[in-house]
Amino acid sequence: MLGAVPAGPYRNYLAGLIYTGMRANEAAALQVGDVHLDARSIHVHRSFSTDLAGKIREYTPKSHKERDVPIPAALVPYLNEAIDGKSREALVFTGPKGGRINGSNVRRAVKWDELKTLLARSDYRIHDLRHTLATLLFDGGAAANDVQAIMGHSTLQMTERYSRARSDAARRGAERLDGLFLPGNNGPS
Repeated sequence: MLGAVPAGPYRNYLAGLIYTGMRANEAAALQVGDVHLDARSIHVHRSFSTDLAGKIREYTPKSHKERDVPIPAALVPYLNEAIDGKSREALVFTGPKGGRINGSNVRRAVKWDELKTLLARSDYRIHDLRHTLATLLFDGGAAANDVQAIMGHSTLQMTERYSRARSDAARRGAERLDGLFLPGNNGPS
């Protein structure tokens, strides 16, 4: 998907969502001082949201918990481009003219409907990029409680809902059972 988005601020933002699992409004509120490239982590502790009067306000993340998310090597070039020359208080992800980024202007700028067609995913939402990280972490063997902490989910059930952990459980169980009954193995005692 990233290859289909022109290089620049919108691709950087989408890469941030894919590789960190941050919510879109958390990534939009991320400041340069929250990014710790040497420690390979991002401290997530704020989010932008629109209040009832239509004004953009800063809030705590949805779970009301601060957390640290990993910075995989694949994300480093996007972050370097996004933070180059900015002060610690500046927003990491901004539009081409330095303005605040949000889901609406990103969808419009990257022609989201065309991307969905290209991906053959008519139901694809920007929020679904967040789920990509949970799936990748589980596929990489991460423990469910670690995935929960990184994603900022309030319950483990929420974490498992956004992964393939449950849908793969039967296959993994069958593989484990097959190991008990392979030739040369006398089976369970």
